Amino acid sequence: GMTVNGTNLGAGATIIGNNGYATNETFASRHGIHATATNHYQAQSLFVSHTASAVAYTVNVRVFNYGVALRYELTGATAKTVTAEATGFVLPAGSTVWFQGGASVYEGMFGSATISSLVTNATLGPPVTVQLAGTNVWVAISQANLGAFPNPYLIKTAAAPGRELQVAYPTNQDGSVGA
Repeated sequence: GMTVNGTNLGAGATIIGNNGYATNETFASRHGIHATATNHYQAQSLFVSHTASAVAYTVNVRVFNYGVALRYELTGATAKTVTAEATGFVLPAGSTVWFQGGASVYEGMFGSATISSLVTNATLGPPVTVQLAGTNVWVAISQANLGAFPNPYLIKTAAAPGRELQVAYPTNQDGSVGA
């Protein structure tokens, strides 16, 4: 969820519909060592209504061969100010997390800890890499196409109990997040 115009749109929201779609395309690469790039995914647009504020929005989820992406899409002509982020990821107990402390650069020293040994409100600079407990499965939490929301990081919360990493953004002088 996120807080828009003073309302957390994740609390009390209802999914009112969905639309599945897929993409499988190949195109000339703009970067890298390969001449072509492939964009292949399955996706769902989840249409969400926040009844108390009468705000409707879409959560677009795309599942690729090696990753998952999500994006909130706010529509309508009404001005919207995003002042907080509430998206979180709950990790299995015993998972090991690799991260850099702080959030100001992506070139810090990385360390590791189990999710339960991290103190509440610890700041984790991305990309954060996680080995899920008891498996050989690895997850990386990062960001893309930042636009008006630069420099996100993760904060370890006390939720779930003590296994949640929540997205956070630096605040502007007026208290809002983003550009």
